[in-house]
Amino acid sequence: MFAVTECLLTEHVTNTELELALLDAVSEILAAYVTTNQVDQAQLPGLVAATRTALSGHGLAQDTHAPIMPKSPTKRQQKAIAEAPAGEKSAEKPVTQPPKQALEPAVPVSESVEEDVVVCLECGARMKTLRRHLMSAHELDEKAYRARWSLSKEHPMTAPSYTKRRQEVAKQIGLGAKRKKA
Repeated sequence: MFAVTECLLTEHVTNTELELALLDAVSEILAAYVTTNQVDQAQLPGLVAATRTALSGHGLAQDTHAPIMPKSPTKRQQKAIAEAPAGEKSAEKPVTQPPKQALEPAVPVSESVEEDVVVCLECGARMKTLRRHLMSAHELDEKAYRARWSLSKEHPMTAPSYTKRRQEVAKQIGLGAKRKKA
């Protein structure tokens, strides 16, 4: 949405730049709308047109008949499409996965756990804990990550020093202790 405002504030804006900014704004608005509202697939073209017209009517685009170029879906949109029930998915051809190549970790598995950090085998990121990173950066949960890299259940997903410190804090505040009867 800010890109549209930026385009309007600059003096030398081409119609193409303005159109691209408008399309970005439309896609952001509709992505937010679709994530919180249930929308039938047949309604999407109408929603796109209505949103585009509404934005165009506010001086955000001069040419309302310019072609709409679809933007590639974000990871969140791809995930929503993949998780949709079979009846709601479109009749498009399924996306074929490229042939699987032998996976090469960013660092050797034996070097992925240090006292203060654990290293992501996907990208080499050094973290105290991998769980959130795996989901946000690679869309993997711990189980899928372990399976992908053939890791045992005992392979740590948090830095040993971090785990130890959290354990100490939990004991200090009394977590895990049996409750006293009243």
